[in-house]
Amino acid sequence: MYELADTEARIPDLSVMLNEQLVEVEGEGLYGPAPVLAVEVVSSESAAALENKVELYLEKGCRTVLALYPDQRSVRLFDRTGASRLLRGDQLVEIDWLAGFAVPTERFFKGV
Repeated sequence: MYELADTEARIPDLSVMLNEQLVEVEGEGLYGPAPVLAVEVVSSESAAALENKVELYLEKGCRTVLALYPDQRSVRLFDRTGASRLLRGDQLVEIDWLAGFAVPTERFFKGV
């Protein structure tokens, strides 16, 4: 769980932290402020709630947020500026700061 504000903590479906980020908020079992990569699997959440969550992650230092939409088999990639790209099928999900990371969108949904 990441402490993103004094009164707000979030648990992404998947997250990546760098070694230098591994500082636990004293006695709380929380990490802060945000992972470098947050992945959210979108199933029943409202668009407004997802948008707020993405904005908060990015505002607190997250470099990339991936929103995975299993029903549409698509990925929306948000960069640190808040810009996003919608990816489908064999389009590559590439993360500029993660050298060599290039995964076809369809692989995120294999077996689903």
